[in-house]
Amino acid sequence: MTSAAAGSSRVSPRTVTPTVETVLAFVNTRADGSGRRELFGDGDSFAAWLAERAEFGGETVVTDADAAVARELRDALVTLLLAHSGDEESLGEPLQRAERHLRRVGSLYPLATVVTAGGVELASPQAGCRTCSEPCWLR
Repeated sequence: MTSAAAGSSRVSPRTVTPTVETVLAFVNTRADGSGRRELFGDGDSFAAWLAERAEFGGETVVTDADAAVARELRDALVTLLLAHSGDEESLGEPLQRAERHLRRVGSLYPLATVVTAGGVELASPQAGCRTCSEPCWLR
């Protein structure tokens, strides 16, 4: 789904990168009115979702508390994404609450930018985490 001229490495703004796919998969794990079921109901269901995704590196020990943290993060991201798409119900207090939560998460689980000749990556300076694709709350 890239749109590049011959010999050009430019990527179309509509290209869905693996990181975007991961975020979309993450936010689409909640129950909704169209029959989608909650995939982070407890630690076991959250662990099963993680195990299905190669970017999380295989087996991960997950508790019910980890699933609750993931649900809170997911809900804040959903609100932010809906607000950015113009959803009126997500604006105002819901958006402010989501932004406060995301700032708190960012301070609890900081990331460092690692720039190399091969690209750019966000990595956790905290022990036990390799990259932002393995959030620190998934220990």
